[in-house]
Amino acid sequence: MNDMDKTKEQLVEELEQLRKKAAELEDSERKFRVLAESTTAQISVVQGDRYLYGNQALLDYYAIDLEDLELTTVDELTMGMISPEEMMRMGPQYQAAVERGDTHFSVEYQDMEGTWFQTNAVTTELEGKEAFIAMSFDITEHKRAVEALSESEKKFRALAESTTAQILITQENRFVYANKAALDRHGLTWEELAAQTPQDLLLGEDDDPAECEAWAAEQIQEGGGKLRTVHSEPDGSGGERWFETHVARV
Repeated sequence: MNDMDKTKEQLVEELEQLRKKAAELEDSERKFRVLAESTTAQISVVQGDRYLYGNQALLDYYAIDLEDLELTTVDELTMGMISPEEMMRMGPQYQAAVERGDTHFSVEYQDMEGTWFQTNAVTTELEGKEAFIAMSFDITEHKRAVEALSESEKKFRALAESTTAQILITQENRFVYANKAALDRHGLTWEELAAQTPQDLLLGEDDDPAECEAWAAEQIQEGGGKLRTVHSEPDGSGGERWFETHVARV
């Protein structure tokens, strides 16, 4: 309907609806800025190769003010902070996300000072044009923790696979690890062992699983999370082989 054909009441109602939408948009923007300015994550809004917005955390990281940021391209800002090698590594990840039509994607990168970041970006539309909202988090400590855990696991496996002691790790009544000595002792492959429960492997035909589990739980509790047992088994030649077993709850 042409505006000339609308009644005064209709025009007033449309004007009121526009005012409400403008107020809602202003309120949404205010909430976004409150959130963006209260986080240590770097938040930016990019359209084309230009920044429309950067929060204080991003401005502090790049030592730039908002006015200069809006006059700076993405490539200009990141030059000197991210190595060309890192940019080349991230490029294909970004292009693949665009080609798949992803509305959000995530990349990890390291800056020139060795700090690791994870950037999560989502696509949106601003004034009819595609734009990106990106949040970058410092994940350096997380990376270091993962690397330390990986190094600890390597050392554990090197030790576990070089000892004649049998090492078994269980979780939720299932085996999650067994070293070669344990597999050889029981004549099983890892796949065969993983299909069994600890009760299947360790209890005899006359043992009551509930009683044994209750006894072990009580002993471990009394031992402060640890249990030590000694038992013997026939060695197949008329003699006996003695075993000392240490159990620890972690």
